[in-house]
Amino acid sequence: MLKTKKIKIFNVSMTRTKEDSALLVESFYEFKEIPDVFYVGVWRKKSSLNEVNSLKHILRFYENVKIKFDNNFAISDDNEFYCSEFVVKILNELFEKKIIPRTIGLSKMLSSLTNKNEFTYYPVDFFLKVDKFIHVYEECN
Repeated sequence: MLKTKKIKIFNVSMTRTKEDSALLVESFYEFKEIPDVFYVGVWRKKSSLNEVNSLKHILRFYENVKIKFDNNFAISDDNEFYCSEFVVKILNELFEKKIIPRTIGLSKMLSSLTNKNEFTYYPVDFFLKVDKFIHVYEECN
C-alpha cells in the first residue's frame, strides 16, 4: 500500500512477531532484508478513492488484531493466516469478486503423513488470475 510515496508491507511472518501478532507492518526495504522471505512480488491496481479508503480501514483493523501464522496452511475464517491467505482475505473483503483457492491431490505418501487426500491453499502467484492487477516487480532469493 502506498502512503506518501512509501510502500508499507503488511506481512504475516512465520518466524517473527510484534506485540504477540504475526502481522508485521514494515517498509519495503525492511521486508526485503528478512532472512525468511524467499519471494517478493509487487502488483499494482488502479483504485478509486473509495477503494483506497476502504483498504486503509481494513488494514487498520487488522493492525489491531492478534494474528497467528497458520502453520497448517488451513483456510478458515479465524485469525490464523499464512502470507498469501492474508492477502486474499483483504482482497475478498475489499472487492465483490472472490478469489478461489487451488486444490491439488496428494500422493499416497503425503496423504499418509497429513491424513488428507488433497490440499487446498492460496498460491503466492494467485494474482496472475485476478483481473486488473499489473505485475510491477519480482525477486526470488
